[in-house]
Amino acid sequence: MTFMTAVIIAAEHAEDVKAKNPISPELKEVVWGAIAFVLVFAVLAWKAWPAIKKALADREARIRADLESAESAKTEAETSLAQYQQQLAEARTEAGKIIEEARLSADQVRKVLGSGTIADLAKKAGIGESETSSALASLLPQVIDKVTPGGNVPAQNDLGGALASLGKLLG
Repeated sequence: MTFMTAVIIAAEHAEDVKAKNPISPELKEVVWGAIAFVLVFAVLAWKAWPAIKKALADREARIRADLESAESAKTEAETSLAQYQQQLAEARTEAGKIIEEARLSADQVRKVLGSGTIADLAKKAGIGESETSSALASLLPQVIDKVTPGGNVPAQNDLGGALASLGKLLG
């Protein structure tokens, strides 16, 4: 028998066979599918759902605790920042007071050195006495800073050498 003969015979018998509908399943498949679904749902509801609920509750509690600890850390950091800013403001105020106390006025220089010394220095520098007093008032704090590093008074012989070099500078 040839291939063409087999096709013709199959086509004649095809009219008797009813084709299955690929879209709607048979009733017994629907019943078995529903039974399997109910069984799987029951097992999951019995075993898995309590575990899922517990995991979600634990996660919620952990997140809530983390948020509370973050809030307390934020409050603590804000308190520390406020304390730091207050200390910084106090330190700046104190530094300003120290600087104001350390500044000399021209009148104070004239009182300490005497008007004769100021007049001699003014002649040597070729400037007026008031300019000399003002210049000394602005230079003396810098000289004191150089002579006393870190606020410590040096040993006697070091201090003498510094004063001698200062005397050479002033003439």
